[in-house]
Amino acid sequence: GVHWLGDMSARKASESTKELRLAVDAYRDATDLRAIVTSTSPASIATLQAKAEERLTKVASALDEPNAGRLAKLYSADLARRQGKNAEAEQLYRSYVDSAKPDDVVAFIAREGLGYALEGQKKFDDAAREFEELATSAPFFKDVALKHKGRVLEEKGDAAGALAAYRAIAAIDPPSSLKSFAESKIQSLE
Repeated sequence: GVHWLGDMSARKASESTKELRLAVDAYRDATDLRAIVTSTSPASIATLQAKAEERLTKVASALDEPNAGRLAKLYSADLARRQGKNAEAEQLYRSYVDSAKPDDVVAFIAREGLGYALEGQKKFDDAAREFEELATSAPFFKDVALKHKGRVLEEKGDAAGALAAYRAIAAIDPPSSLKSFAESKIQSLE
């Protein structure tokens, strides 16, 4: 945490890390599957989400802590997407992706989220482009990105495009753990 936050003083970095940790803890509480499944009141989940949004916004708006703020915006984007606020999530994810440096180790998460947010708005071509970009920019995530692309193209009704994505997964060498999934999808679409 502290090293990633850049050239702040050790005390400032420590405070920033603490605030980010508290915001992430609030995010985890708001997105915890056990809490969502066992909650007897939608209002209690909404309260947890509002608390998380408040903490994340506080960190994101701290001008002297830009890296912590960028990470907080990434969590905010995911929270918005989970709430069905896909247009808001798209803006937050796109902001992150557009400002990411080549060595940003979590940019692929933002691009994946951007694809999901676009898909949630039925912008299938845009989502497919984001997942294709993810497949080329994050080789370690290529098979998963191509799976997303194929799924989106299927939802759009583009069987040929989906087949191409699944065939690309099947052709990965060394074989992907998704190879049997891709082969099954190929069979069902041919």
